[in-house]
Amino acid sequence: MAQTIQFNTQLSFGVAGCPFKSERAVQLALNGTYIVSQTANAAGLPGWFMVLTSVNDVLQYSPDGGVTWRTVVPASSFGVFYSDGQNWRLLNSGAADVGGVNTRLTPIDII
Repeated sequence: MAQTIQFNTQLSFGVAGCPFKSERAVQLALNGTYIVSQTANAAGLPGWFMVLTSVNDVLQYSPDGGVTWRTVVPASSFGVFYSDGQNWRLLNSGAADVGGVNTRLTPIDII
């Protein structure tokens, strides 16, 4: 359902009128993965996301159902992407587990 988006007003993520839903912290163990699924946004649907990756995490997509993964947002970087709920993942590709360092994932409500 469409909502009124407020402009020229600084709003906290997740409040009515803000196009950005609540930011989620995703902490991955060494070589751990997190599929950016349909439940990652509040509406339970595929959608747009902002991501700010941590020092060891990357954002990847799979064009062939999980056989091959391609990095599109490297570690310590920002990106915006549309997830279909199946073919996007966060991967801790670092050399060590960095406890307490989180990747930030934020659903965007642009409808």
